[in-house]
Amino acid sequence: MHEVLIIGCGLIAGGFDADRAPDALPFTHAGAFARCPAFTVTACVDPDAERRSAFQARWNVSEGGADLAALAQPGRFAVISICSPTELHRAHMEQALTLRPKVIFCEKPVAKTSAENSRACGTLQRPGGVACRELYSPLGSRGGAPGKGTP
Repeated sequence: MHEVLIIGCGLIAGGFDADRAPDALPFTHAGAFARCPAFTVTACVDPDAERRSAFQARWNVSEGGADLAALAQPGRFAVISICSPTELHRAHMEQALTLRPKVIFCEKPVAKTSAENSRACGTLQRPGGVACRELYSPLGSRGGAPGKGTP
């Protein structure tokens, strides 16, 4: 079993799937991990206590914290999914690297502008760093619900 930490407990973390049928294809990180028995979401981070608590209850997540400091156990998590607001992605990626997961997924866009994206990916692409596959796209910043025609 691979332990997963999700940073940010909003819509893309699990909210879009919160009221969907368990057998529906997932739109979210928590929904995808829930369908794969090799992974279990054991911890989450969100500064909003009410949102974090609702996420923990919906996805059966045993640990939660307002920030990463409470869960800073290097090597514990095989996967970290970063689902926080875009302006926090770079800081959360840097913090996630200190926990030494096998994989970090960062929700797109990584940054709000192409220049910020290049700086973040350039800084983080190092041994043990983050592979930035998704290039900046202003289309990814439009928002909207999955399946509603927005990227």
